[in-house]
Amino acid sequence: LGVMFDKVPAIEDRALDEDGQRFLKAVLQFRKMHIPPTPMRIMRKERMSDKRVQDVARALENAGFVALTFRGLNEVRDINLTSKGVAKLIELGADVPMVMT
Repeated sequence: LGVMFDKVPAIEDRALDEDGQRFLKAVLQFRKMHIPPTPMRIMRKERMSDKRVQDVARALENAGFVALTFRGLNEVRDINLTSKGVAKLIELGADVPMVMT
C-alpha cells in the first residue's frame, strides 16, 4: 500500500501542549498551598473552558503525569502529580518543593 501515515506525536507530547503545561503548573501551585486541585479551580485560575480542562486532565492522566481521584462517576475531587509529573515539572523549570520529589 502506498499510504503515508503522518507521524502522530507521542501521547506525552500531545498531553503537554501549552494548556497541559499550564495545567500541571496549576496543580503544583494548588498543592503548594495545600488546596486540593480540581478541574473547576484550575479552570478559574487558568481561564480555560470547562471542556478544555476536562480534556487536558484526561490527556495528562492517560500520559501518566497526574492521577485523578473521583467523587462519583464524573466529578474529579482531587488531582495528584505522579512521579513522572513531578519530573516533568522540574524539567519545565517549575519550583518543586523537595518534599514532592
